[in-house]
Amino acid sequence: MILTGFGNIKCLCTRESPAGGTFAEKKVHPGALLLTHVYILNMTTLKKGDGIRVIAPARSLMMSWISKELKDLAIERFKDLGFNLSFGKHVNEMDDFSSSSIESRIEDIHEAFADPNVKMIITVIGGFNSNQLLRYLDYELIKNNPKIFCGFSDITPLSNAIYAKTGLITYSGPHFVSFGDPNPKSFDYIWEYFKKCLCEEESFEVIAAKEWSNDGF
Repeated sequence: MILTGFGNIKCLCTRESPAGGTFAEKKVHPGALLLTHVYILNMTTLKKGDGIRVIAPARSLMMSWISKELKDLAIERFKDLGFNLSFGKHVNEMDDFSSSSIESRIEDIHEAFADPNVKMIITVIGGFNSNQLLRYLDYELIKNNPKIFCGFSDITPLSNAIYAKTGLITYSGPHFVSFGDPNPKSFDYIWEYFKKCLCEEESFEVIAAKEWSNDGF
């Protein structure tokens, strides 16, 4: 899991900016990048009881290979950490392109950021059309309601646009469906770094995974 634009880092020392955010001032692990005097938003960690919203800005949760067993396992793993998982109301819509309308996807993104009970937003899966959403995003809403935003692959345009427009740090990390991986050898690695990056304050070194999964997509 990486912070968009910076490699895998955590700010160990910060100072207040005039706008109320923070400036990172601490050198990080030699294998990561050095971040200094860059305005950032949202370096909070998750804790038990926090709300996590699942949205589908690219492909739908109704894709045929996303089985009930996969979804149930993913939900169970989030609950094991004590999180309150919820879903955008349009995640099960699916058109001829295995996605949903721009209006539906934008509504779910905006509702997730506007909800004060949601502390993290995680995407269902990637795809090929999240770039359709960029001109319709309410960046002021996002900036005023900073949350952890996590996904990878086709979610990258959203992550980069949100960072560029708002200064909100975003995370290139697992999708919701990643938590439905039935192979404990490959999932344990995802689980370990998810918790280290988003639930703990201590700095850590990322070690390459020894196991790889054969994902349905």
